[in-house]
Amino acid sequence: MKHLRLLFAIGWFTLVFNAASAQDKGPVELVTAGKFKVGQIWKYDNRPLEGGSTLTILKIEKFSKGDTIVHIRVDGIRMANSRAPGGYSTYLEHLPYSIKALSKEVRSVVGHTDHLPDFEEGYQQWRSAWDNGKAGYFTVSVKELISGTEKTMK
Repeated sequence: MKHLRLLFAIGWFTLVFNAASAQDKGPVELVTAGKFKVGQIWKYDNRPLEGGSTLTILKIEKFSKGDTIVHIRVDGIRMANSRAPGGYSTYLEHLPYSIKALSKEVRSVVGHTDHLPDFEEGYQQWRSAWDNGKAGYFTVSVKELISGTEKTMK
């Protein structure tokens, strides 16, 4: 997944990131925000043939300037990736999302976990770039992000 993080950092992020509030360095970490709660597993408006795909709420941060950012993991995808085992990536381990954009995406809570997958490395890379004004968060739909990433990977 390191190659996927590098890909995001280089190109795709610049196309779909909203970096307007990237200078705010003092987030408040939340357990809940609106309908979202850390550990929730959601069905979302996914791509055809990925009906079992879900997203998990990993972390929620409210910044004093700008949007609330919900960090998610997406599982159950089938994204063409010649560098992945079998030629496909089946998950994206860390994506920072606007709560407003994500609210439009999700359909229903289908589960909850107290054992979050490890996302610390991806989060720390994002946070370092955020603190330096070089990262933002996604505002496009999850399926658009997956499709755009897949096109870039080909």
